[in-house]
Formats: sequence, structure tokens, C-alpha cells
Amino acid sequence: MPNRKSCNFRNFALSIFKLSHFQITKLKRHIPNIVTLMNMACGCAGIAMVLSGETSIGAMMIFLGAIFDFFDGFVARAFKADSELGKQLDSMSDLVTFGVLPSLLLVALLVAAPDWRKPFVLNFASLDWTQMLPLSIIVLGAGYRLAKFNIDTRQSTSFLGLPSPANGIFFASLFLGLSTNGFPLWLNHLILTPITLYSLAIIFALLMVSEIPMFAMKVKGYGWKGNEFRYALLILSLPLIVFFQFAGLSLCIILYILLSIIQNLVKR
Repeated sequence: MPNRKSCNFRNFALSIFKLSHFQITKLKRHIPNIVTLMNMACGCAGIAMVLSGETSIGAMMIFLGAIFDFFDGFVARAFKADSELGKQLDSMSDLVTFGVLPSLLLVALLVAAPDWRKPFVLNFASLDWTQMLPLSIIVLGAGYRLAKFNIDTRQSTSFLGLPSPANGIFFASLFLGLSTNGFPLWLNHLILTPITLYSLAIIFALLMVSEIPMFAMKVKGYGWKGNEFRYALLILSLPLIVFFQFAGLSLCIILYILLSIIQNLVKR
């Protein structure tokens, strides 16, 4: 018959095991949220970089944030930790990284052109209301799009309107494409005109809040049937990125929009 000491030790060990299991289970629920918050941290760091004059580093933070945004869903499904909190955190993080940060890059282009490659610090006190328009337009579009996404049950397998990460990647790659001479000189001059930059802000804000169906890259199977436009995007994007680097990424976003529109016309 076991003595009292051995029983007490067994009960103590069992309580420690139960407590550890509870803590591990609780921690697993928060791992996807931590990944999502890393996306938000990238957006905050990028904003700080742009405001301090390190605009190229700020643009790169959008790509890093997009990686965290891509994987937080996988992590949540892997740990079976989907939650309403995670859903709200994801939208707030996307607003910072793919709404506020790219709009600041656009404002930086407006303020600094034509000598926009020279180091500068973005001073909001010196901006007039016309230079602040892109900031307002893109942030409002992204905010509305993300709020709608949270309550829209129609967007479980595809999107209605341009996803905010695509908006962020477009403006980050546009900025870096310009800074690395990825575009032809005539196109550089065309892009760096106020009318073009304002037009891009309006067009992408409207795309985000639109009801245009756009395919998601999530797949149920890897066969060609049903994934034709996804594979077309991947195949056509490869040479664009190889030949045009960052500039090619912005062209890939335009290609994604066009392919989504073509897919909708084909389905009709």
C-alpha cells in the first residue's frame, strides 16, 4: 500500500501536468494572434521609417507584413485557434500595414517629386490639404473594405473588391520600382505626376470598396480545372518579376485585377 508521501507526490505531479497542459492549450490559442500582431508591428515600424526619411525600408516592411498576414491564417487552422479576436486583430493590422503605410508612401512621392530619391523627412506641418488627399482616400477605402469583410459571409472562398494586402503590395512595389529604375524613364515621369498619383489613390480605393469578385489564392485541389486563373497569374507573374523586379510586382497586382475581371466575364 503506497505511503502518504508517495500519494502526495503523485497528486502534486498530476496537478502540475494538468496546469502545464492548460497553459500550453491557452498559449496555443494566442500564437496566431502573435503572428497577426507581427504584421501590425511591421506596419508601425514602416510608418516610423517613412516619417524619418527611410522610405525604401518603410516600403519593404509592407512585404514583411504581408508574409505574417499570409501565415497567420495557416497557423490559426493548424492550432485550431480561429477566434473573433483574431479576426478583428487581422483587420486592424491590415489597416495599418496595407492602408496607412502605403498611403504615406504615396504622399512621400507627391511631396518629394521630382527629386524624390534624395533623403528627406516627411513633415506633416508643411503639407497642404491636396498632398494629404491620397492619405485620406486610401485609408478610408481600406478601412471600409476591412470592416465590410468582417461582416460579409460571401467572402469565405473569394473576395469582393481588391484585398487590402494587394493594395499595400502594389504601392510598395511601385515605390521601390521607381527607386530602382525598374520602369522605363518615360513611365517614371508619367507616374510621378500629381494627376497620376491622385488617380491611383482614387482607383485603388474604389477597387477595395467595390463589389467586383476577385479570386483568392486558396485552393481545394491542385488540378488545372477550377484553378486556371490562379495558375495563369503565377505563370505570367514569374517573367514580370524576373525582368522588372519590384516594378514587376506592381504589374502582377494589375494582372491579378485584370484576370479577376476576365474570370467574371467568362463565368457569365
